[in-house]
Amino acid sequence: MKLIELSANKPSFKTIRFNRNGLTLIRGSTNKDAEGSGNGVGKTLALGLVHHCLGANAQSILKEKIPDWVFTLRFEIKGQEHCIERSGDGNILLLDNNKISLKAYREWLNNSGAFALSEKKDFLTFRSLIKRFSRYEKEDCNDPIRTNKEQDVEAYLRTFFLLGLDYEFINRRIQL
Repeated sequence: MKLIELSANKPSFKTIRFNRNGLTLIRGSTNKDAEGSGNGVGKTLALGLVHHCLGANAQSILKEKIPDWVFTLRFEIKGQEHCIERSGDGNILLLDNNKISLKAYREWLNNSGAFALSEKKDFLTFRSLIKRFSRYEKEDCNDPIRTNKEQDVEAYLRTFFLLGLDYEFINRRIQL
């Protein structure tokens, strides 16, 4: 999966164009005056909006503060470009200009080929795997193996899967 662009339907939102051939870095300034602040550049907000557009549950702050804003994330999977549009409150959700439910969208992401999820496994989903890369919540950064709300056995299953290791014995343990 390659992210292409994140935009919004409001002119005050500055469109983020992702580097299609490498990393995109969003860095803060070196302003020392902002005590305890990440300096308000929008790094966390950008990551949160990407999560929102990639099927996360709608956050209460987005529902409360900007429910009518519509965010558009353009991305590519296996050479095919797609576009998701989602309102701050989550009520508007369009995939490639077609209305879709959140449940159907998550299933589409599971089957899109972003991850090789060939077999249905409850603990291996697009959402559970993408969270391991972004580590959006502060608590997700405390442990290199697991995110904050993961059980240890689920964390090992996802880590083994992403590393290309044999994870079937862990999967059997979960089933037992």
